[in-house]
Amino acid sequence: QNMVAVGDITAKQAKAAYAEPLHLQNNAVSQGYPDPWFLDYVITSLRGRISLQEIMNGGLRIYTTLDPRVQTIAQNAVTGIMQQNFPSTAAIPEPQAAAVVMDPHNGYVLAIVGGRTHPVALPMDRAVEPYQTGSAIKPLAEYPVAIQSGKFTSATVLDDGPWYRLPSGKFWPKNDTNLYYGRITLRHSLAISDNNNSVHLLDLVGVNAGFNMATQKFGLPLVGSGPANDRNLAMGIGGLT
Repeated sequence: QNMVAVGDITAKQAKAAYAEPLHLQNNAVSQGYPDPWFLDYVITSLRGRISLQEIMNGGLRIYTTLDPRVQTIAQNAVTGIMQQNFPSTAAIPEPQAAAVVMDPHNGYVLAIVGGRTHPVALPMDRAVEPYQTGSAIKPLAEYPVAIQSGKFTSATVLDDGPWYRLPSGKFWPKNDTNLYYGRITLRHSLAISDNNNSVHLLDLVGVNAGFNMATQKFGLPLVGSGPANDRNLAMGIGGLT
């Protein structure tokens, strides 16, 4: 009626508008949130500064480097490959996998996958939770130091056999397969994740050099001092504190 009073519409138009049915849209409450692994990481990162209530309901605008398309591809890849090779009925607990996808040009994190599935809110995120690297440290410590030194190439040969004797008289380390391959190249040693040659190589290039490579170049949070530290030969095969 106010619009009729000021002449914006006629009385006939107002009557027709009143006769139009109202279409109400229900505001459904979401039962989850998209790209949960990435959002979990954002929430966890912020909780040290602001409360969870503020994060979830404070009306904040939080900008991230997430690429939803890459996130979907990464999750499907992890879930699909793990289900194909390790079906969920094969063992309890299920073998797990994780992934972080980064843009190599700027370091932006495009996707985070912390496991085969995202079963509950804020579950263990295997992509970011710290744990021992195991053999994954080999190409991040002794091998790059050796190649950068110019004294070794991928064709350099080391003798894969027991060589370091512990005070107890036992030899260390052992290959997981309990097989030893004799004289093999560094390329072959890394390809089969050979423990003996990894520790032998770290001894040749120097523990400190391998430690500095892993911490300074690759950012691994290794412990460098104190009664229990990672500055030793065990670092070469991922035996960390």
